[in-house]
Amino acid sequence: AKERAYYEANKDRAAAASRRYRARYPDKVAAKGQRDRIKFADHNKDMRLRKQYGITLEDFREMYRASEGCCWICSKYQTEKQIHIDHCHATRVVRGLLCRRCNYAIALLDDDPAKFKRASLYVQSQGRARYLGPQAQAAQAEALGGK
Repeated sequence: AKERAYYEANKDRAAAASRRYRARYPDKVAAKGQRDRIKFADHNKDMRLRKQYGITLEDFREMYRASEGCCWICSKYQTEKQIHIDHCHATRVVRGLLCRRCNYAIALLDDDPAKFKRASLYVQSQGRARYLGPQAQAAQAEALGGK
Protein backbone atom coordinates (compact mmCIF):
# COMPACT_ATOMS: atom_id res chain seq x y z
CA ALA A 1 0.00 0.00 0.00
CA LYS A 2 2.87 2.36 0.82
CA GLU A 3 4.51 1.68 -2.54
CA ARG A 4 1.26 2.37 -4.37
CA ALA A 5 0.75 5.66 -2.51
CA TYR A 6 4.34 6.70 -3.33
CA TYR A 7 3.84 5.84 -6.99
CA GLU A 8 0.56 7.78 -7.16
CA ALA A 9 2.25 10.82 -5.62
CA ASN A 10 5.32 10.55 -7.92
CA LYS A 11 4.03 9.21 -11.26
CA ASP A 12 6.12 11.56 -13.39
CA ARG A 13 9.30 10.77 -11.48
CA ALA A 14 8.66 6.99 -11.68
CA ALA A 15 7.90 7.20 -15.41
CA ALA A 16 11.12 9.13 -16.04
CA ALA A 17 13.13 6.55 -14.08
CA SER A 18 11.50 3.77 -16.07
CA ARG A 19 12.34 5.48 -19.38
CA ARG A 20 15.97 5.95 -18.28
CA TYR A 21 16.24 2.27 -17.30
CA ARG A 22 14.75 1.07 -20.60
CA ALA A 23 17.10 3.34 -22.57
CA ARG A 24 20.15 2.23 -20.58
CA TYR A 25 19.39 -1.54 -20.59
CA PRO A 26 17.38 -2.34 -23.74
CA ASP A 27 18.70 -5.92 -23.90
CA LYS A 28 17.70 -6.66 -20.30
CA VAL A 29 14.25 -5.19 -20.87
CA ALA A 30 13.76 -7.23 -24.08
CA ALA A 31 14.94 -10.44 -22.39
CA LYS A 32 12.58 -9.92 -19.45
CA GLY A 33 9.71 -9.28 -21.85
CA GLN A 34 10.54 -12.52 -23.68
CA ARG A 35 10.71 -14.48 -20.40
CA ASP A 36 7.42 -13.01 -19.22
CA ARG A 37 5.66 -13.85 -22.51
CA ILE A 38 6.75 -17.46 -22.10
CA LYS A 39 6.09 -17.56 -18.34
CA PHE A 40 2.59 -16.12 -18.62
CA ALA A 41 1.58 -17.57 -22.01
CA ASP A 42 -1.05 -19.93 -20.60
CA HIS A 43 -2.41 -17.30 -18.23
CA ASN A 44 -2.66 -14.72 -21.03
CA LYS A 45 -4.34 -17.19 -23.39
CA ASP A 46 -6.79 -18.19 -20.64
CA MET A 47 -7.70 -14.54 -20.01
CA ARG A 48 -8.14 -13.86 -23.76
CA LEU A 49 -10.36 -16.94 -24.22
CA ARG A 50 -12.49 -15.98 -21.22
CA LYS A 51 -12.92 -12.43 -22.49
CA GLN A 52 -13.52 -13.23 -26.17
CA TYR A 53 -15.46 -16.49 -26.00
CA GLY A 54 -16.45 -17.11 -22.38
CA ILE A 55 -14.44 -20.36 -22.19
CA THR A 56 -11.36 -21.32 -20.21
CA LEU A 57 -8.05 -22.56 -21.55
CA GLU A 58 -8.98 -25.99 -20.15
CA ASP A 59 -12.30 -25.86 -22.09
CA PHE A 60 -10.37 -25.05 -25.26
CA ARG A 61 -7.86 -27.83 -24.71
CA GLU A 62 -10.66 -30.33 -24.05
CA MET A 63 -12.34 -29.28 -27.32
CA TYR A 64 -8.98 -29.64 -29.08
CA ARG A 65 -8.42 -33.15 -27.63
CA ALA A 66 -11.98 -34.19 -28.54
CA SER A 67 -11.49 -33.00 -32.13
CA GLU A 68 -8.09 -34.73 -32.24
CA GLY A 69 -6.72 -31.44 -33.55
CA CYS A 70 -8.77 -31.61 -36.74
CA CYS A 71 -11.00 -29.03 -38.39
CA TRP A 72 -14.64 -29.98 -37.93
CA ILE A 73 -15.46 -29.26 -41.61
CA CYS A 74 -12.48 -30.39 -43.70
CA SER A 75 -10.84 -32.75 -41.13
CA LYS A 76 -7.35 -31.32 -41.73
CA TYR A 77 -5.04 -31.52 -38.74
CA GLN A 78 -4.20 -28.18 -37.11
CA THR A 79 -1.81 -27.43 -34.26
CA GLU A 80 -3.25 -25.85 -31.13
CA LYS A 81 -1.85 -22.51 -32.33
CA GLN A 82 -3.25 -22.86 -35.87
CA ILE A 83 -6.81 -23.91 -35.08
CA HIS A 84 -9.51 -21.22 -34.91
CA ILE A 85 -12.40 -21.03 -32.48
CA ASP A 86 -15.62 -20.69 -34.48
CA HIS A 87 -18.42 -18.85 -32.73
CA CYS A 88 -21.72 -17.20 -33.51
CA HIS A 89 -21.11 -13.47 -33.76
CA ALA A 90 -24.66 -12.67 -32.63
CA THR A 91 -24.72 -14.84 -29.50
CA ARG A 92 -20.95 -15.34 -29.01
CA VAL A 93 -21.62 -19.05 -28.40
CA VAL A 94 -18.66 -21.24 -29.37
CA ARG A 95 -19.60 -23.76 -32.07
CA GLY A 96 -16.35 -25.65 -32.54
CA LEU A 97 -12.80 -25.63 -33.86
CA LEU A 98 -12.02 -24.99 -37.51
CA CYS A 99 -9.02 -24.40 -39.72
CA ARG A 100 -8.44 -20.84 -40.90
CA ARG A 101 -9.84 -21.47 -44.39
CA CYS A 102 -13.09 -23.06 -43.20
CA ASN A 103 -13.57 -20.38 -40.55
CA TYR A 104 -13.12 -17.64 -43.18
CA ALA A 105 -15.48 -19.46 -45.56
CA ILE A 106 -18.21 -19.41 -42.93
CA ALA A 107 -17.58 -15.71 -42.29
CA LEU A 108 -17.69 -14.93 -46.02
CA LEU A 109 -21.14 -16.54 -46.21
CA ASP A 110 -22.28 -14.38 -43.26
CA ASP A 111 -22.97 -17.43 -41.04
CA ASP A 112 -26.16 -17.84 -43.09
CA PRO A 113 -27.36 -21.47 -43.45
CA ALA A 114 -29.41 -20.55 -46.54
CA LYS A 115 -26.26 -19.31 -48.27
CA PHE A 116 -24.43 -22.52 -47.29
CA LYS A 117 -27.23 -24.58 -48.78
CA ARG A 118 -27.20 -22.57 -52.02
CA ALA A 119 -23.42 -22.85 -52.19
CA SER A 120 -23.68 -26.61 -51.67
CA LEU A 121 -26.33 -26.92 -54.40
CA TYR A 122 -24.17 -24.83 -56.71
CA VAL A 123 -21.15 -27.08 -56.17
CA GLN A 124 -23.31 -30.21 -56.62
CA SER A 125 -24.60 -28.82 -59.93
CA GLN A 126 -20.99 -28.37 -61.07
CA GLY A 127 -21.66 -24.72 -61.84
CA ARG A 128 -24.45 -25.28 -64.36
CA ALA A 129 -27.01 -23.48 -62.17
CA ARG A 130 -25.52 -20.06 -62.91
CA TYR A 131 -26.58 -20.33 -66.57
CA LEU A 132 -30.18 -21.15 -65.71
CA GLY A 133 -32.98 -18.69 -64.96
CA PRO A 134 -34.52 -18.47 -61.49
CA GLN A 135 -37.29 -20.97 -62.25
CA ALA A 136 -34.87 -23.50 -63.67
CA GLN A 137 -32.54 -22.99 -60.71
CA ALA A 138 -35.43 -23.63 -58.32
CA ALA A 139 -36.38 -26.81 -60.20
CA GLN A 140 -32.79 -28.02 -60.19
CA ALA A 141 -32.42 -27.26 -56.49
CA GLU A 142 -35.62 -29.22 -55.81
CA ALA A 143 -34.25 -32.14 -57.84
CA LEU A 144 -31.05 -32.06 -55.80
CA GLY A 145 -33.03 -32.18 -52.58
CA GLY A 146 -32.86 -28.48 -51.68
CA LYS A 147 -35.37 -25.65 -51.60
